[in-house]
Amino acid sequence: MKICIAFIGTFLFFQCLAAQTRDSTSSNPTKSILPLKLINFSGRLINDNEAVLNWQSTGGIDGNRFEISWSGDNRYWQMVGTVSAKDNDSVSTYSWKYSQPSLINFYRLKMIDVNGQFSYGNVIRINGSSRAVVIYPNPAKNNVFISSFSEKPATVIFLNSGGRILLRKTINEPVSSIDISNFTPGNYIIRIIRDNKATIYQLVKQ
Repeated sequence: MKICIAFIGTFLFFQCLAAQTRDSTSSNPTKSILPLKLINFSGRLINDNEAVLNWQSTGGIDGNRFEISWSGDNRYWQMVGTVSAKDNDSVSTYSWKYSQPSLINFYRLKMIDVNGQFSYGNVIRINGSSRAVVIYPNPAKNNVFISSFSEKPATVIFLNSGGRILLRKTINEPVSSIDISNFTPGNYIIRIIRDNKATIYQLVKQ
């Protein structure tokens, strides 16, 4: 922009002065966000009831986290874990494990960026093993559920870290709920006996 000023004297002339206006946005341009983009997402079953989820993504420098959701019917979802995005803009690899609570399990990822925007990835299915016994939640606070895909009855024994028996119960349903609200917070051992074979599990009481 030019500013012209008139001087009246011996001569009449105009002096034009150049003026610059500063664009307040030029010194602080809006940063463009590179969102998290899922390249691939897969999973597999290990140890009869544990799912290992693996995925790759780009855009981690502006990504915040991944939220892992589980569903037993591919309709109703619940978040079961989070993984922080790696701070780089190249391809990043992730892995996450989860003890499956069902014979049929669906998983999906929610990618969340630093500005709060998000997107969902594809849904994968991982079938559980018919031999599996699943104990959830773990850690537990008031009740613990024992899911067994066998119709045969089993004896469940809870022991403290010193080996003392605190509770003994027979279960013969696909899913059994056991009240542990009177247990003090700490680590416990669950021994499940079926067909004269014992399996040991660890439980954390909150």
